[in-house]
Amino acid sequence: MITYNHENYIQDAIEGVLMQETSFPFEVIIHDDASTDRTADIIRKYAADDARIKTIYQTENQYSKGIRAFPHYVWPEARGKYVAVCEGDDYWTDPHKLQKQVDFLEKNPDCSLCFHAIEVKSCSGKVEQSRVMRYAAAQGTGKFNPQKLLKTGAPVAKLASFVLPSEIVKNLPKWYYDAPIGDIPLKFICASKGDFGYIDEPMGVYRAMVPGSFTSKKATMPYRHIVKHYHDTADYVNSFNVYSGGRYKQEADSFLRSKKKGSAAAIMKRFGPVKTLKFLWESRNNYIQL
Repeated sequence: MITYNHENYIQDAIEGVLMQETSFPFEVIIHDDASTDRTADIIRKYAADDARIKTIYQTENQYSKGIRAFPHYVWPEARGKYVAVCEGDDYWTDPHKLQKQVDFLEKNPDCSLCFHAIEVKSCSGKVEQSRVMRYAAAQGTGKFNPQKLLKTGAPVAKLASFVLPSEIVKNLPKWYYDAPIGDIPLKFICASKGDFGYIDEPMGVYRAMVPGSFTSKKATMPYRHIVKHYHDTADYVNSFNVYSGGRYKQEADSFLRSKKKGSAAAIMKRFGPVKTLKFLWESRNNYIQL
C-alpha cells in the first residue's frame, strides 16, 4: 500500500486488508510519502495494534523527485510468494478476495497476473457516482491471453485488483523505474510472462478523480507536462518491445498510437491547433524498429 495525503480514505484501505480471511499468513507493507495531513498518524495507530503491518515513512516526498514507491521501497520488502496491491485511496470490500485470487493463481501457475471486477467511484463531485467495471470479453471467471487488452493499456484491470507472483516485481527491468506511471507497464511486463486470470466478482473499490491524484490532474496539465508524459510513455513502450522481443509489439504500438491521439485531442481542446501541430511534428519519430 502506498499513500500520500489520504486521511479521508486510508482507514477504508487498511481495514479492507486487515479483514481478509485466509488460510495463509500475509503481511501489510504501507509506505507514506511524507503526507502533510493526518495520514501517517492514522497508519501509526493501526500499526501499533496489528503486528502484520510494516510501515515505511518518508520525511521528504519521493514522488515529487520522480521516485515511485512500489518498485523502490515497497516491493523489495515483500516476503510472500504473491503480492497484492492497494493504494491508499482505494479499498477492498470482499473478505475472501486474497484467498480467491491466491487459489486461482495456485491452480493456474501459467498466469502472471490475476485481477477482478471492481467498483469505480468518482470523487469529482459532491455526490459519489459508482459503477462496476467488468471485463466482459472474458465471459466470466477464467484465464485468457492478454493480447487484446494491451491495445488499450487494459484500463479494466485496476491496480487495486492485482495479485501477482512476487518474483515479477522483484525482478523488474531498469526501464520500468523510469516509466511515468506504474500500472500499465506492469501489465505489459506480466503479459510477456504468461496468461492473465480474471475473477468476475467486484471485490474492491477504485476511487477516481481523488483530489491530488493523477486522474484529477490530467484535465489541468500544462502543455509541457502533456508532451513529456507522452514521450515518457513512448520510451517505456519501445523499451518493452525490446524487453519482450517484440512479442506484443503490434498491440503495444497500437496503445501508443491511441495515447498520441488522446494527447493531441487534449492539446487541441486546451491550447489550440498550433501547439497540436507542434506536438504531432515533434512526436513523429517515437517508434523504433526491432
